[in-house]
Formats: sequence, structure tokens, C-alpha cells
Amino acid sequence: MNTISSNGYYLGIAVTSHTNYGVGTLHVSNIQLTRTCSSETITQMQCDQASNCESGKNTGTCYNKGEVPSWETMEPVSSVFDVGSTVTSFGCGSDKGNRAVDGTTTKVFCNRTGLLEEPTGLLITPT
Repeated sequence: MNTISSNGYYLGIAVTSHTNYGVGTLHVSNIQLTRTCSSETITQMQCDQASNCESGKNTGTCYNKGEVPSWETMEPVSSVFDVGSTVTSFGCGSDKGNRAVDGTTTKVFCNRTGLLEEPTGLLITPT
């Protein structure tokens, strides 16, 4: 059989009958693909096709079957800080650190104009 260069799998089936009076039958079943699930090059589709792997719901990371961490099945959250947490930014021209806990995906912008020599960061105090 010739090698077929591809990024996927091909299956070719030919059914013939050597008589005009008989019926040719064919039984086809699935195959079991075994992969190294944690490989850096494995795609999510390849992970899902393999019999020994399953992908994480949140990250799409490929795990060995039965080894998906529980956090992969949890719903994503909008903030890891609780309501009422205070945020103070330093080394920025404007204090917009509260965006780190407001439950949106708005980025925290830090205007460093004239403050490049000062350290910068966020001081977060949970409730």
C-alpha cells in the first residue's frame, strides 16, 4: 500500500461480487486510535478521536481518559476576587484598578507617562 501524506486519516473500501446472482456484503466497524494525549502537537480533534484521550472543556487540553481535572468541567468565572474587594493601583497616572474585580473583561490600563522610573502594580485586598 502506498503512503498517503495527509493531516488526517483516510479509509478506502471496495466491495465486489464475482457473480450476478449473489450479494456482496461488508461489515465495517470503528478503530481504536491510541495517542500520547499530552503531546504538544496533538490537536483537539485528534484528542477527541483517540480512544484513550479526552479534551478539557475549558482549555481544550488533551488528557488521558479519566484524568481530566475537575476544574475543567466548571463554569468560567468573571473574577477570582469576591465582591467588595478593594483594588489600588500604583505607579499609574490614573487609578482604574477597580476593573480587575468588576466582573467584566475590560483590561486594566495603566498610564505610565512620566512614571517610568516608578514601580507599578496592583494591591488587591479581598473582603
